[in-house]
Amino acid sequence: MTQGDRNTKFFHAQASERKKKNHIEKLVDDGGSVVAGKDPKSFIANQFQHLFMSNAGNQMEEVLRCVPTRVTHEMNERLEAPFSADDIWAALQDMGDLMAPGADGIPSIFYKRF
Repeated sequence: MTQGDRNTKFFHAQASERKKKNHIEKLVDDGGSVVAGKDPKSFIANQFQHLFMSNAGNQMEEVLRCVPTRVTHEMNERLEAPFSADDIWAALQDMGDLMAPGADGIPSIFYKRF
């Protein structure tokens, strides 16, 4: 502890031991085959690619039937209706002057004023 992280024999021994623990020597695939050497990198990449690839196929309608409807037909019509300049002005007036600047970094007070 008194020597901290200085470049000492003890520090190197600790780092070398940690490197041995963190090294993956071999992996076993679903079929029981052992993957070792340089193959683990591509094996891991393929495993994650297979894991996160979509295999849903054409079952979308069947899946959507299980999801409860929250937005009614009337609500959807109102959401899809065109908006007016008055709607934009009302929304702008509801925003705090300096609370949340937009993606351009300009606060709403700029748009209110100009």
